Amino acid sequence: MVERHVYLKLHEQHVPAREALARTCRQRLLQVPGVQAVAVGVAADAQSARSWDLCLQIRFADLEAMEAYVPHPAHQAFLAEVLEPVTAFKKAWSFTPLS
Repeated sequence: MVERHVYLKLHEQHVPAREALARTCRQRLLQVPGVQAVAVGVAADAQSARSWDLCLQIRFADLEAMEAYVPHPAHQAFLAEVLEPVTAFKKAWSFTPLS
């Protein structure tokens, strides 16, 4: 299993709508082939909120599934239609969870 962790800082005018954006992210990402699960969180404290507004955690069966997801047209459409218009910057990392 591989998890992709994506941290988003929104343009200031979009912060009030971040919970609606979180729901949209989850719905859209679950439609991308290879995605097994999506968890979305909002900053829980003031220190976190200074750096990030949303965190996406996207689960895949393996690294190959994640690598196929990145260029997939459904993922690229999600980026162009949903994230890019509202995001000031983002960071993403991939991890293999340990049991």
